[in-house]
Amino acid sequence: MDNATKSSVQEALAALGLSPGRLIKDTTREQRIEIIERSLSWCGEGSCDNCGSCRLGSGDPWKTYAPYIDGLKEIDEINAEIAAARESRLERG
Repeated sequence: MDNATKSSVQEALAALGLSPGRLIKDTTREQRIEIIERSLSWCGEGSCDNCGSCRLGSGDPWKTYAPYIDGLKEIDEINAEIAAARESRLERG
């Protein structure tokens, strides 16, 4: 990605109120909470009420992503764990 494109992407993210990075080192705890809230905003009225129809397959999404919010694990690590658990369940049938 060239610098002009990267700058445009960062400006667009900033206009949406999103930080350009979502890594723990690039965010505060409050920003990580907002990232998770926005990620779950497709659900219902814009907030997760743990209705049980979440496709994560891992239970309460707030508990699932608590290690990210608390700065212990990156989102990608958590998502990889979810995918591995789902794969394992599918293999077992």
